[in-house]
Amino acid sequence: MPDNVEVVEKQKTVVDAPKVAERQSPSAVPIILTAAAAAQTITPWGINPRTRDKELRAFWKSEPWLASVVYSVSIRNASFAWEIVGSDPSKPLPARTASATERMLKRSDRGKGWKKLLLKTCVDLYTTDNGTFWEIIRKGSGPTSPVVNIAHLDSGQCYRTGDPKYPVIYTDRYGVERVLAYWQVRTIEELPSPIESAYDLQICAVSRALLAAEIIQSIAVYKQEKVGGTFTRAVDIVSGVSQLNLDDALALAEEQNLNRMLYRFSLPIILPGVDPTATLSHVHIDLASLPDNFDEDATLKWYVAQLAAAFGVDYQEIAPLMTGNLGSSQQSEIMHLKTRGKGPALIMGLIEDILNGGLVPGNVEFRFLEQDLRSESEKAEAAFTRAKARAMRLRAGEIDQTAARALAVEDGDLQLWLAEAIEARGETAMTDQESGPQQIEGGVDSQNEKTLHAS
Repeated sequence: MPDNVEVVEKQKTVVDAPKVAERQSPSAVPIILTAAAAAQTITPWGINPRTRDKELRAFWKSEPWLASVVYSVSIRNASFAWEIVGSDPSKPLPARTASATERMLKRSDRGKGWKKLLLKTCVDLYTTDNGTFWEIIRKGSGPTSPVVNIAHLDSGQCYRTGDPKYPVIYTDRYGVERVLAYWQVRTIEELPSPIESAYDLQICAVSRALLAAEIIQSIAVYKQEKVGGTFTRAVDIVSGVSQLNLDDALALAEEQNLNRMLYRFSLPIILPGVDPTATLSHVHIDLASLPDNFDEDATLKWYVAQLAAAFGVDYQEIAPLMTGNLGSSQQSEIMHLKTRGKGPALIMGLIEDILNGGLVPGNVEFRFLEQDLRSESEKAEAAFTRAKARAMRLRAGEIDQTAARALAVEDGDLQLWLAEAIEARGETAMTDQESGPQQIEGGVDSQNEKTLHAS
């Protein structure tokens, strides 16, 4: 066996995490830099994360489409409704604990509110590779002390150490570095790198769309300079006219344009009094024309598609769906259903896991309420279908009402504590009612009739 090979027997993990005192900076230096990466104006990913994040923060605000998508996705996430529920479905909701937890979350970010916390969280999450950082403010010192507030930390002032016990160093406005223990901070990454030395450094949405955004920005700047720039737009080679005649005509045209307050557009220059015996010739060389076969409409459509893919959203959340083969109503519906499980579900899941991982009391849970009417309708339809199946089995004598309740609990259609409360009272669902199971069956028949007429 080689000398540098160590047999792991008692160690809990084979990963040797650095200590905070080592000041190890996240790194993922690529072995080969491609020509495309070298040509970019922004520091390549993994070389100098802090410098790159500063450049990304400056860049995304300067590209209107990219900035608009960051805004749209962030306000969507911040607007999601949520609730506090009991963590044990066999017990009623602990109302006082739930109320206190809800009040704490609504006062997040040092009293600024939940929505402001989520907006800052999403902006850092989508625009920096360092990700998002939450400060966990507790009543006392230690991981078991109750959480009294959750606040946003500036990603640019947070340093990943790779130390599980002290994962973050925060630099305050005085330049003082403050080491944060694992119970004082939480990090959020949308797409963390699997490279061990990167310490969960992510590849943010702006990084994923960076090259496409740079191209679109270059086109926009090109057009702006073409319209309002002061550079030479064309060269005209003229014979048969003296230089003095041209200079006088240009000076006169400039004065007339200023008098007319024309700063972007100028009328054609006319040279009067040219010698009629002279031979005139003219060659025009355009220096400010768009490339041949350039289709701005198609370029913009595919750029929007790139942004939608980078942010994990539906194309229609950014712009109206393009016409042609991608524009049918059925394809639009399929795109919506596929997208619903991507970006929104991921963000919801990340935040729920963090909050329910020790930040809220153990007897309650934080849960987002999905604000998707089509999804809610589908869930209600699925629940009705399961209820119909149980009613049919009940009518056929295959199961009794106790078994039907057990199936409803297993399917998630009936809360366990409610089913146990019914059992404790010694009741049988709808036994004392005149209609009995026929009440459910009547609803089934009614629904079937509506479906038949709809088809």
